[in-house]
Amino acid sequence: MKNLAFALILFLIFCFAALAQTNETSPCPMISITGPSDIISPNEPIIFAAHFSKKAEDFNLKYNWIVSSGEIIEGQGTLIVKVLQNDISKNLTATVEIKGLPKECESIASVTMSVDLARKPELFAEFSTASLQIDKARLDSLTKKLLDEPTATIYIIEKFKPNTSQKSIKQKVQKIKDYLIKEKGIEKDIIVILTALSDKNLSQFFIVPIGSSPPTINDK
Repeated sequence: MKNLAFALILFLIFCFAALAQTNETSPCPMISITGPSDIISPNEPIIFAAHFSKKAEDFNLKYNWIVSSGEIIEGQGTLIVKVLQNDISKNLTATVEIKGLPKECESIASVTMSVDLARKPELFAEFSTASLQIDKARLDSLTKKLLDEPTATIYIIEKFKPNTSQKSIKQKVQKIKDYLIKEKGIEKDIIVILTALSDKNLSQFFIVPIGSSPPTINDK
């Protein structure tokens, strides 16, 4: 009985030793991908990097990156790539395929960046103007800003004094639309103009990212 127990102990020791030796001598490197830790900002390059354990130095490796909801603008074929997200309403996944590893090794790794859809409307400009006057310089700046947010919507809130006629209000709204659509080439579907009465004439320009709630009209 003692001999059987001793043999069993020796067998278990041999198994653990063999397992430890297999882990130590395994040719497969560990693979991981890191991405940005902050919230993804539209139209800013996102950097993904592949990381390997030291064992990867034993192989002549090649890398092929694939991304969803984006495009690779720099670094394809290397350990680090830069990506531009083309649909901020979807999560962005980066996958690297490694060629040159032994067949028994894992050769694919991925990471997914979650999209923050809780972004708030951005107040781009707020200023006072005459009831029929439009500020073309600020509208020009607004359209340039839109280049950084191609999927966003423009919200313009025009506030008028209570004694302003409906005719004047409609004329100003039409002036803004004509300038943005006809002269600046902005699609009419992404322009929303709201009006309200207030104690002073006031214009507010908002950039509203996709998925965000529209701005609310606050009395002033």
